[in-house]
Amino acid sequence: MKSTPVLILLSFLLATPSAAQTDLRLIPQPREMKVEGSAPAQNGITITRPANAEDRFAALDLTNALKERGIRVVSGETGPGARVVLMRADASAAQSVLRRHSLTFDPAMKDEGYVITTDGNRIVVIGATAAGVFYGAQTVKQMVSGDGNEARLYRATIRDWPAMRYRGFHDDLSRGPVPTLDFQKKQIRTLAAYKVNFFSPYFEHTLAYDSNPLIAPPGGAMTHADVKELVTYAANYHVDIVPEQEAFGHLHHALKYEIYSPLGETAHGHVLAPGQPGSLPLIRQMFAEINTLFPSRFVHLGADETFELGRGQTADRVKTVGIGVVYLDFLKQIADALRPSGKKFLFWGDVALSSPELVNTIPKDLIAVPWTYGADTSYVRYIAPFRNVGMETWVAPGVSSWNRVYPNNAVALVNIQRFVRDGQLLGATGMINTSWDDDGEALFNQTWYGDLFGAAAGWQAGESSIDAFASSYGRVFHGDLSGKIDEAQRRLFVLQIVQPGLAGLMDGSVSTLAPVFAAAFATKSSHDALLVGLAASIGAGISMAFAEALSDDGSLTGRGTPWLRGTVCGLMTMIGGLGHTLPYLIPHFYAATVVSVIVVALELAAISYIRYRYMDTPFLAATFQIVVGGVLVFLAGILIGSS
Repeated sequence: MKSTPVLILLSFLLATPSAAQTDLRLIPQPREMKVEGSAPAQNGITITRPANAEDRFAALDLTNALKERGIRVVSGETGPGARVVLMRADASAAQSVLRRHSLTFDPAMKDEGYVITTDGNRIVVIGATAAGVFYGAQTVKQMVSGDGNEARLYRATIRDWPAMRYRGFHDDLSRGPVPTLDFQKKQIRTLAAYKVNFFSPYFEHTLAYDSNPLIAPPGGAMTHADVKELVTYAANYHVDIVPEQEAFGHLHHALKYEIYSPLGETAHGHVLAPGQPGSLPLIRQMFAEINTLFPSRFVHLGADETFELGRGQTADRVKTVGIGVVYLDFLKQIADALRPSGKKFLFWGDVALSSPELVNTIPKDLIAVPWTYGADTSYVRYIAPFRNVGMETWVAPGVSSWNRVYPNNAVALVNIQRFVRDGQLLGATGMINTSWDDDGEALFNQTWYGDLFGAAAGWQAGESSIDAFASSYGRVFHGDLSGKIDEAQRRLFVLQIVQPGLAGLMDGSVSTLAPVFAAAFATKSSHDALLVGLAASIGAGISMAFAEALSDDGSLTGRGTPWLRGTVCGLMTMIGGLGHTLPYLIPHFYAATVVSVIVVALELAAISYIRYRYMDTPFLAATFQIVVGGVLVFLAGILIGSS
C-alpha cells in the first residue's frame, strides 16, 4: 500500500468549487439535472398509491421518511400540495409524460435508472424496474429540503442511472462490536437511500454454523434466523446480502480450538493448511450452510493476508514451487469444491498480486477484488493485472475507520474517489466500500461520511467531486441547512492536514532562508549554497515531522493520527526549503540567486493564500504577516553571509 500524505493536502488545496451549484444538493449527483425552482410544502405532499406491490413499498418508504421529518403526507390520488406519482416506463401514462417533456428512457437506464420531471402539479418518477422506481423515490426524499412547516419541494428534471452495476458496503462483524439486527436494518435502509445495492457482512467466526457450533461465540454471532430476517428485509430495499466467510486466512478463532488446530498451517494459527485432509471438508460444511441462508448469486471467499503460509505444514512445498503457486492452487481447490453450488465467488486480490506472473492461472469465473486503503494518485496497478487477463473485477477502497477512534476522512475520500475512478476506467463492474474494526475502537455511526461518499462514487460516472460531496453532506444526511456540519468537517480537515502542512511549509520556506542565503553570499558558490540548503531542508523536515507527531497523539484534540500529521508536516517543510534551494543547481551564482528569490516570492504567496482560504485570515493581513517575516529572515541571511 502506497500512501502519499502530501497528495492529500495538495488535492484539497488545488480543488476549486464546482461551477454554478444550485440550491438543490443531491447524493449521489444525478447524471443530468435541470432545477426549475422550489415551492413551500407547508400544506403537505400527496403521494399516489401505485398498483405494483414493489412500487407501493417505495411509495410507503418515501411517505414514512417525509413524515419522520414532520411533513404532512397524504396517500391517495387527491390531497394537499404537490402530488408525487411513481410510474413504470412501459405504462402508457409514463410514455405520455416522457413525450410531453421530450425526455427519453435510454437502454442504459433500464435496470436501475429513472426519470423525474415536473408535470403540472405533479412530480413524476418513472423507472423501468422496481429498483429504478425505488431509486427515483430516494432522490425525491432529497428534493424536499427542510423539515415541518419550513420544508420546500424542489421542481427539477432529472435523468439518472448508475456507472457501476454493483455498489456495495462491507461491514466487519468479526473484529469489533457485533451490531444488533435492528442496527443492521438501519444500515440497509440508510445505504439503500443513497443507491447502494448490496451489503456484505464479514465473517471469520461470527456466523453460527449448525455443522460447527463451537466456532461462533454464543450471543456474539448471527444466527440462521437473523440472516433470514435480514435477507428478507434487505430485499424490499433492493439490497442483496453478499456474505463473506474467510475460507483460507483470518481463521484463528476456529483454529485456536484443539479440534481444529491440526487444520492450521501453524498450531492455533490463522491460516488453513493447503493439502491438509480436513481443510476442504471444513470449507464445504461452512459454505453448504451459507448456500441455504443467503440467496445471493455472489459469495465472498476472503483469502487475503495469508501471512503464515509456508511457515508450517506447507513449508517444504513453498520452498520447492513458491508461495504464489501454493496459494493459487488452494484457491482453485476451494473454488472447485464449491462450484457445484452455482455461485459466483469473490476473492481478495492482494496475495495474487504478489505473484503477477501467475494471475493468468486463476479461474476466470472468479471475481477479483483488489484492495488498498491509502491515498494515491493512481490505482491502476492494483486493477490492471486482473482486467488484462479478462477477469471480472470489483474494487475495494475503505473508509479509514480502523485502528483509530474517528475515521480519517482526508485519506478515505481520496482513496475512494480515485480507486473507484480507475476501476470504472478499466471496466470494473463493482465496488465494495469497506469498513474494518481492527482493534475494536471504531463506532459505526462515525463512518457515515465515508460510507455515503462511497455510495456516490459507485453511482456517479468518473471521478466523483469531493468538494461537491462535502458541500452537500450536512444538508442531505443530517438535514442541516445552517452549514455548520459541513463547516465542522472542513475544520477537522484543516486541523488534521492543512494546519500541519501549513506549519511545515512556513517553516521550510522561511526558516531555511537564512542559512541558504548566508551560505550563498558568504561563498558566492552555487554548489556550497546547494549543499547548505539541502542539509537545512532535510534536517528541518525530519525535525518538524517528529515535533508534530510527538507533540500531540490526537487522543485529546481529535487532530488525527500523529504519524500522518508528522509526515505531512515533515514533507511540506522539506518541500518549502527545497523550493528555493534547488535553483542553486544552476552553476551561475547570480542567475541561481535571482531564480531562488523568485521562488521565495511564490512560496510566500502560496502560504498567504492557504492561510486566507483555510485559516480564515484576511488575505492582505496574511500577506503582510508572511512577507514581513520572510523578508526579515531573508535579510538576516544576506547580512550574515555578507559580513
